[in-house]
Amino acid sequence: MTLPAPYAAVAAATKGFLPPDEGAALHAAAADAGPGLWLEIGTYCGKSTVHLGAAARAAGAHLVTLDHHRGSEENQPGWEWHDPSLVDPYTGRLETLPSLRHALWDAGLDEVVSVLVGTTQQVAGWWTSQLALLFLDGNHTEQVAQHDYAAFASHVRPGGVLAVHDVFPDPADGGQPPWHVVQRAVRDGFDQVSVTGSLRVLRRSAARPAEARLEPGSPGARLLLAISGHPGLSAAELRHLTGLDVAAVGRGLLDAGLVTSSRFARGDCWVRTGSGARAVAALRG
Repeated sequence: MTLPAPYAAVAAATKGFLPPDEGAALHAAAADAGPGLWLEIGTYCGKSTVHLGAAARAAGAHLVTLDHHRGSEENQPGWEWHDPSLVDPYTGRLETLPSLRHALWDAGLDEVVSVLVGTTQQVAGWWTSQLALLFLDGNHTEQVAQHDYAAFASHVRPGGVLAVHDVFPDPADGGQPPWHVVQRAVRDGFDQVSVTGSLRVLRRSAARPAEARLEPGSPGARLLLAISGHPGLSAAELRHLTGLDVAAVGRGLLDAGLVTSSRFARGDCWVRTGSGARAVAALRG
């Protein structure tokens, strides 16, 4: 599906790492996702956001795009993909948010796209909305790629679309974490529907797998409620708060898909997933 004018001209003029064929495939996949809420993780300057935003307008959907706008490792000084023109002279750090705002203005997509500035670790703890589409194109380290999938893919509704960028099955072609995410998604019940370059498009099967349930008052329930109510606490702080063996109980929650491991300023901690959010709602209900 061809990106309509004037979106195509804006996308072409916007800095980014999405080749035209992958952009067209992303736009087509999004057009198939239908109305509802869409989430893009990894915005950079907004090239992919324009492709998604144009499809969202046509589909009657709303797109949230999430990024801290400081760039990934490969965008930093000394790395191959560093762009000195994007460095903010005030902070001396990469700053891509102005470029995104200009792209959305030029494309006339401000009312279709909500810009969320932060890390996925910050947002995962409070995100509860169901998604018709999820596009994963953020940090490509193994830890963060797995965190982003665990934290947000469980929010994709049955029949919803999951797109993953920079997928390279052969390590000679690129990093492996996005490929590992795709493999995990297939194990979790997503069906792969298309491959275009390094873009994989998958769709969640119509029936969602049964989710783990916790008994009220059990160690797992107590820890999950503590994680939900106090996002960002370290394991030591959670142990002090609950009196539980956080490592052992947390491992059980992790294996059940109710939390994912992440890293905040105070060290390693647990963050609830979409399944975890639903388990919390059931416990509180």
